[in-house]
Amino acid sequence: MTAQHVSIRTVHPSQPEVSALLDLHLHAARTGTKAGYSFALDHSALAKPGITLFGVYAGDELVALGALSELGNDELEVKSMRVAPGNVGKGYGRLILDHLIAEARKRGAVTMRLETGTTPDYVPANGLYSSAGFIPTGPFAQYAASDHNRFYALTL
Repeated sequence: MTAQHVSIRTVHPSQPEVSALLDLHLHAARTGTKAGYSFALDHSALAKPGITLFGVYAGDELVALGALSELGNDELEVKSMRVAPGNVGKGYGRLILDHLIAEARKRGAVTMRLETGTTPDYVPANGLYSSAGFIPTGPFAQYAASDHNRFYALTL
């Protein structure tokens, strides 16, 4: 991260800069994962009740996104984590993940869960989740186990 002001705030999928980064995220998820195994939420799904989308801004530039989805039973799911091109490797992924964890604790969640891919494109994300304390687990909610996805959980 650079010395410029960094802030995290709730955003909406209809905001132009958010929509553009979500488009990139959806394209990468759908082209980098076998058909039928990409569970990235589209713009309308991210606008539904029970989902909160956050943006990391460096100055006025959106540099990362991440969402929390309510699963019930004091559990939240991490969704739509994406760092903008040109900002990968600058700590913004860690920043949004740390924010999501802090927000989950603030909401009284007991467990955070996530589903991610297994192709080489997902290696950095898997490393980030592991380094934050997420441990491999089995499928949850509507997901089924396959060779194309991986599941993690973090006890808060």
